[in-house]
Order: sequence, then C-alpha cells, then structure tokens
Amino acid sequence: MHNNMWRGKFKNYYWLVSTSAVCALADFIKKHHANEILHLTAFDSGPISPSEKEIKSGWSKDGDIMISPPLSNHVEIPHDQFDEWYVSTSQLSFPDDLEVFVNYGGFTLVSPEELTKDDDPAWERGRYDYLYLMQDRFWKQLSVINPSTYVSSGDLYIVVSKSKALISDIENSA
Repeated sequence: MHNNMWRGKFKNYYWLVSTSAVCALADFIKKHHANEILHLTAFDSGPISPSEKEIKSGWSKDGDIMISPPLSNHVEIPHDQFDEWYVSTSQLSFPDDLEVFVNYGGFTLVSPEELTKDDDPAWERGRYDYLYLMQDRFWKQLSVINPSTYVSSGDLYIVVSKSKALISDIENSA
C-alpha cells in the first residue's frame, strides 16, 4: 500500500485503488485519452441525461448511458460522487444487464488476502469472500466491453486502464 493506494495488473489492464479522492481525475482522463469517447454509466449513483448546453457541445445519450464528444481540454466532464466512466477510441457497446460496480459499497480490486493480511487471527475469516465473485464479474464485464480505461469514484476510487502511464501519473500525483 502506498499513500492509501494499491496497484495491480490483470491481463492487459493496470489498475489502481485509492481510499482518498483522486484530484483532477477528469484532467488525467482528458490528457491520456484525447479524442477518445467517455461513457458515463453512473452519475451520483444513477443515470444522467445531457443538458441542452451539453447536447450543443456534442454530448448524447444511448439508453441510460451519457456519451461525450471526443475528449479535449475544452470538454467538461460531469462528475459528482458515485460516478462510473468507460473510455474508448469509439462508442462502446454495453450489455443489457450492465452491472454498475460503483454502487456496491466497498467494492475493490484489492484481493481479500491483501485486505486481511494484517488482521488479528481471532477476527472472523472470510469477511471479504464476497469480493471473489464480484471481482470475477467485474473482469468478465470489462473484457466484454473492452474499454481503454474504466473509472469508478465511490467509496473507493478505482482506475483500470490499458495505459500504464495513466496509472503512474495518478499514483505520482498523490
């Protein structure tokens, strides 16, 4: 753990989990994903619709997902608490049964073993076992959607990316 952060790698994705807010997260996304598309699957725990101003600036909506124009420094990314984003070079296709992981309190990519390694042996074992199934569902869904980057800002801040540079920049800013 480094400054309340954990890092890891799963297949072709690098990931970072932080217990503290990641400052300027939208700026990191715009810097590392210029001209890519951001898909908002959750804003303050639920769907969001673009305002008239956002529609005029190129935002659109597909079902419950708000879709950005190509990212640049001029694009304002709506954000609040319990937001979930997927970023890709083109518009993504999402499963009908999209699971919004930001809404699961305490969801993390950190292994249960890592979370419990310093626990007192008298404490209940298996209190994080539910994470195994959730993490498996997360990685399966990510492989189906195949974004460049996934961002979740809820109880924890999670960034998963094919860009090791993005993860390193975020970690170095902490």
